[in-house]
Amino acid sequence: MQVPFSILPSTCLVPEDFDPDLTEPIHDIGILGGSRSEQGVILMPLILPALKSRRPEVRILFQCQPGRQKKEFRSVLKKDGTDGMVSLITKTGTSTDYFRRIASCRLLLLPYLPEFYCLGGSGVFNDVSTVGRPIIASVQTSMGRMILSGIASGMVFRRMDPDRIAEAVCDGLDRIGGVEPGISGLVGATGSRPKSS
Repeated sequence: MQVPFSILPSTCLVPEDFDPDLTEPIHDIGILGGSRSEQGVILMPLILPALKSRRPEVRILFQCQPGRQKKEFRSVLKKDGTDGMVSLITKTGTSTDYFRRIASCRLLLLPYLPEFYCLGGSGVFNDVSTVGRPIIASVQTSMGRMILSGIASGMVFRRMDPDRIAEAVCDGLDRIGGVEPGISGLVGATGSRPKSS
């Protein structure tokens, strides 16, 4: 059964003074947004060690909530030894700052939970697509289906499993290689297909 959906406009108007070609990617991976549990933030303490075991040199820009959440993440990062990989930020700043943060990443990870984002859209997805950076998302979300349909550049993972997610991120980084982010054709899927009964 096909479910109709429509593409929503970007949640932010791209500022006139923003040019993605003038922002050099300094982070390998960006995880931006509201850092709510339905956006997969609860999986990050499992995803980060899986990434570290595959790519200890990877640099991650991670947006979290100020206060308690930031303190908790700092503690988790220190405990599992991933604190050297992650730059924590709590503010987006101006819209120009926000878009520069997106452009400062080679790709963006959106580990959104399918039960919340099967049909729902994402402002971050729209903004990242506008900038032209590849996105890693679950195939079971509306964002994953848009990646597979060619609406956005990126990779999908089939299971909400930290190892599968880390594998998709690493595959995405490998496919970018020396090619500029935003290219079409970075579409791929990682993980085993669900078994049919």
